[in-house]
Amino acid sequence: MNDELATALTRAAVRTEAFVTFVVPEARIAKQAREFGGGLEGRTRVLYALADEIAAMLRGGMGMTDVTWLTSPQLALAVRTGFAPADRAGIIDALAAHQTDPTVCTDVPWAMAGPSGADTTMRHYSHDAWNSISSTIKLPDRGACLGALAPVLTPSEPGERRSYTVVFPILPFSRADRQTASGEWAADMGEGLRGRLQIRQRSRDRDNVTRAHRLDAKLASGHALTRPYAVACVTVAKTMRVAEFGRRLDASVRRAGFAPLRLDLAQDAGFAAATLPLGLGLTRKADE
Repeated sequence: MNDELATALTRAAVRTEAFVTFVVPEARIAKQAREFGGGLEGRTRVLYALADEIAAMLRGGMGMTDVTWLTSPQLALAVRTGFAPADRAGIIDALAAHQTDPTVCTDVPWAMAGPSGADTTMRHYSHDAWNSISSTIKLPDRGACLGALAPVLTPSEPGERRSYTVVFPILPFSRADRQTASGEWAADMGEGLRGRLQIRQRSRDRDNVTRAHRLDAKLASGHALTRPYAVACVTVAKTMRVAEFGRRLDASVRRAGFAPLRLDLAQDAGFAAATLPLGLGLTRKADE
């Protein structure tokens, strides 16, 4: 009876957090920063303007009720709990004690935000008293509904933490233009060859041609081309078998209808991308 009750309450008693991070390269922000006075203050004003625009999109299109941008101490706290989830309990106690005693320290210095020790092995990433396994998720070409990855966040038992991130890297216009032109040329060439050889065109081929022309039209009208990808991560204490929880994570991804790829030999990068809200990703330098 107790085991069945624990299993039923596991999904209902999950605490979730959502972070949105946007990164602006220096090459794109430098010109606008000079118009706002230059220096750090000019760049901050540009970022605040973008933050207001993104917050409006989150409240409108995605239905978010409240959007709060983190300060530097709050971001350090999020990074620390990313490496050591158990530290959150002590921080919550300090926040409660701070209301009656203002001398209680509730901040986490950036020098202490990272792990006290970390080791990267072939199959998992070890940090402090925790182990993590990360996997990339191949997103479908036709896109996915909002919330389709929700089963990935459902832990299988108490003491397990799951996190994932969806990254939307924007390709440079020159690279996006070449890629779109190449795809449109290939689609037109295939359509012409099939018509000349009198080969019956299938619905999939017609959809590919239509999608290629539609993508080129969107790019010509000023839209940006992105290459989205997702990274999922599971974190458990070192007293638990992390390999078993890694298999459960892959099984959850497949049950959600996606294909996982274990990030062997790059578990540290996968953990940083999926867990830490620092705008890190797995985008190659050549794609930036």
